[in-house]
Amino acid sequence: MSEILQNELLKEMDLEQPPFIIDVRSGFEYRSAHIKNAAHIPFYAILWNKKRLPKNYSEPIILTCEHGPRAIMARRLLRIIGYRHIRLLKGHMTEWKKNRLPTV
Repeated sequence: MSEILQNELLKEMDLEQPPFIIDVRSGFEYRSAHIKNAAHIPFYAILWNKKRLPKNYSEPIILTCEHGPRAIMARRLLRIIGYRHIRLLKGHMTEWKKNRLPTV
């Protein structure tokens, strides 16, 4: 399973071409705290939101949810569509918030 560590994501977010981050949690969870610039696309709505996804199927995508299961399901759906460079945020939002990393 391909994962990205939290500190690695923080560094990649500062790159000229940062990865496309998708938060697949519920609207309530997303509004309570999310990673800056993370797109909110609930896991069950991935297939209905293709227009919001990167046009380049090789673009790096980072998925996060609260604990992991919804991100795993979203990764499966994205792979069906054709995306290949998908990583899950290690520890997801539970660890991100626990470590007091920046949210909006």
